[in-house]
Amino acid sequence: MTAIRMAVLCAVIQAASAGSALAQAAQSTAGATVFVTPTDDGPELRGRLVSFGPETLTLLSNGQRTTLPISRVQRIDLHDDSLKNGAIIGASIYGGLALLAIGADPELRSDPMFIPVVLIQAGVGALLGTAIDALHRGRTPLYRRTTSLSVAPARKGVAVGMSFRF
Repeated sequence: MTAIRMAVLCAVIQAASAGSALAQAAQSTAGATVFVTPTDDGPELRGRLVSFGPETLTLLSNGQRTTLPISRVQRIDLHDDSLKNGAIIGASIYGGLALLAIGADPELRSDPMFIPVVLIQAGVGALLGTAIDALHRGRTPLYRRTTSLSVAPARKGVAVGMSFRF
């Protein structure tokens, strides 16, 4: 009897985690560019998200609507990498290094060009960070099929198996 309770508990946990992932993905805006990885070894699909529900996913790709059952979807990634984070990181690094290098010398600290040089270096860093970030294709995971649960009768009681995919 304990094995049956364990199987029911695992099924409830799996359903709750899948439901929260679907709710999170459903909040995405329609028309966003997404990449869909199917569960079979088929090619990755790229298109605009038309609708995403608990049973199906609909994409608009090359002018054609493609509807997939969620059971055939392994992963959905949202293409939304902003260039702002690259600019912020680059400005922070270059501006910080200039601040440290110039600030370490007491003679340069008193120079009236101290602040403009740090700001120019931060600007150069922002440009370089933006350029590097533009070369990077960023994806944000929107949905992942993470677990599967199987319950089967065994010789004595019930056998429960769970697998995780990353």
